[in-house]
Amino acid sequence: MKLDNKNILLQQHWPTNVIMEGVDISDEDNQELIRIGKEHSKVFKHVPDILDPNRRGYNLFNVDHPAIHKLSALIKSRVQMLMEVDGFIDHKKYDIEAVAAYREHEPGDRSKTHNHRGCDYVAVYYADLDVFDDGKDNFKQPKGRFIFTDPITQRSRAMNHTQNVDVVVYPKMLVMHPAYLYHFSEPYLGKKTRSFFTIVIRIAEPIQHPFYKKLWYIKHG
Repeated sequence: MKLDNKNILLQQHWPTNVIMEGVDISDEDNQELIRIGKEHSKVFKHVPDILDPNRRGYNLFNVDHPAIHKLSALIKSRVQMLMEVDGFIDHKKYDIEAVAAYREHEPGDRSKTHNHRGCDYVAVYYADLDVFDDGKDNFKQPKGRFIFTDPITQRSRAMNHTQNVDVVVYPKMLVMHPAYLYHFSEPYLGKKTRSFFTIVIRIAEPIQHPFYKKLWYIKHG
């Protein structure tokens, strides 16, 4: 961008790229995801860290089911998309390591401000939640927004404000963003359970040893 002064050039560096997408998934597959997630969460109570050595046991992507395979394929595709726009050189050579877990919010529940250390990207797939219908055919307002906080903390402090981004979430929606980005959700005010999947993702050089290849659910090739 050029300013009025021809000797000054204004450049923008290090953009924060975020994917927000309405997922084309059948009602049947979506309900199967919720069913599998509920059963799985009875055994594994918390969202696994991608660096946890026990993550293989509670990684939902290790469940052999067509609906899970479709979700994992979607995540792989969108991670590759972000890697390309984020400037990964020869991005298809990297392995994509991911761990997925099912979570629920009941009325009044919320997520505190946090980010995800130890990984590169994070995704949330909202399988189901209660929404407000404002009377328009193509717009619904959720009860409990997902909010990103300004990653440039120096700017926030100097300007005495933060530039938050409110995301209107709805059933069958995917949100994917860099793991360093702090985010939270407002208290959920819906009547029915909000069902969603949290996926933590790490980009790594290809692992050659066959033992370690078994740890990760996504591979290029």
